[in-house]
Amino acid sequence: MESISDFFGIEPADELPAEIPPGAFLIIGKGACSEEHAKVFDKDHIIHIKGKTLYFRDKEYSIERQEELIKLKEAMKSL
Repeated sequence: MESISDFFGIEPADELPAEIPPGAFLIIGKGACSEEHAKVFDKDHIIHIKGKTLYFRDKEYSIERQEELIKLKEAMKSL
């Protein structure tokens, strides 16, 4: 998670903020808590993480490869 936090300049959080900014993205793992948080986000703004792979809009991105994280960021900006 540290490499994702560093790349995107974000901090992991256990709770969603009271007000979610427009265009915000949610990075989630598995579990009931993640599913509950996902209900308030557009499905195109949810990034799933499993192991060392991020899943976004039916594509996979390795968190260990900088060029793939750049592609992910570009895909996110295209929305």
